[in-house]
Formats: sequence, C-alpha cells, structure tokens
Amino acid sequence: MKKRMKLTAFAAALAVVFVMSLSGCSDVDPVGLVKANLDYLCTGEITDELLEQASEQSEADLKELYQSDLDEAVDALVDALDCEAYATEEKRTVVENFVKKAISKAKYEVAEEYTEEDGVYHVKVTVYPMDFLQTANDYVEGEFIQEWEAKLLDGSYTYTTDEQLMVDMYDELFAYFMKSIDRTGYLDGVDMDVAVEETDGVLSPNEDDLSAIGEAMIGQ
Repeated sequence: MKKRMKLTAFAAALAVVFVMSLSGCSDVDPVGLVKANLDYLCTGEITDELLEQASEQSEADLKELYQSDLDEAVDALVDALDCEAYATEEKRTVVENFVKKAISKAKYEVAEEYTEEDGVYHVKVTVYPMDFLQTANDYVEGEFIQEWEAKLLDGSYTYTTDEQLMVDMYDELFAYFMKSIDRTGYLDGVDMDVAVEETDGVLSPNEDDLSAIGEAMIGQ
C-alpha cells in the first residue's frame, strides 16, 4: 500500500479552531471572557452569557467567526488527506462533522480567580488532553492497515483506481473516528496560562495561548 495515514495533520487541523479570540469591553471579567471563549470554540453555541462577555461582537459576528475557523480547520484536514475526491461538498461534510464532534469532547476547567501583572490578567486553565490521537494512530498503523492490505490481497475488495481506494478507506476511517471519539479517555490535567490583555480599551485573550490550549486538549 503506497500511502500511510498519519494523524499529525488531524491534530494540526483541529487546533486551527482555537486561534480565534473573542473580545469584550474593558470591565469584562477576565475569567468570564476566557471561559466564554473556550466554551464557544468547543461548541459554537451562542448563549446570553457569551453575548454579554463578548460585547464587541454581535450574534451574527460570532456565527461568522465560528464558521470561518471551522472552515479553515476542515480545509486543512481535507488538504492533508491528499485525495481530490474528498474535496467534494459531500465529503467535506463528513470531515466537518468529525471536526465539530472532536472539539466538542474537549475537557478543561477554568480557575475562578485570576492574577494581574503589569496590566495583563492571567487566567489558569487546567486542560485534560484526550487520548484519542494515540489510540486512533495505533489503530490506523496497526489493525486498519492490516485489514485493508488483506482485503486487497485476497480479492475481497475490488480495486478500481488509487483514488477510489483512498475514498473507500477514508470513508471507513471517518466512520471509525466518529464512533471512537465518543470513547476517548483523558490524560492527567495540565495547568496552562491564558493572558488577557487590553488593547485600545478592549480586553481579549492571547490567541497564541488559546492555540496552545487547543493543541493540548487534543493531545498534540
């Protein structure tokens, strides 16, 4: 089999969703703003609490921001698959459903207190990394590849083209991912810091800090 499926691209694509940060007015609670960001990035749900914290964005703005980041993550993952047929609208929907489900499984706790240093607020977030990437990688590099190699050798799979082979393999793989992500376990918590800074009278969490948290959540 010519192609081996690596999950590093999957991790990188999921982390893309966490680069956006919502902003609020200068008197917004830094803890509330960080929690609003993480809850929103993981679910896409727009609550009254979110609108209160993200006072600089309307509901329409929030919907557009979420979909934009989600589209970017899906684009990155589709590109990594290196299979033209998976760039169709139908297959992109398969990928998008997985990305949304995967980030919804993120587990974290936002501390109730924060510290301040030189005008920067620091909020502690305890992240519990998913073990999904490791268990999925073990499956892909082991059982999954072995089964497909066996099907090709014994003729139980009818080979037509390399492209169709990859489509059929990815269809099976994403079906497995959608089920296995529900069974993901979590590793020990890791304490991380999110800086909340005021610029031109507006508070917002540091995007690099949010991205680092996104990477930690998915076990990258």
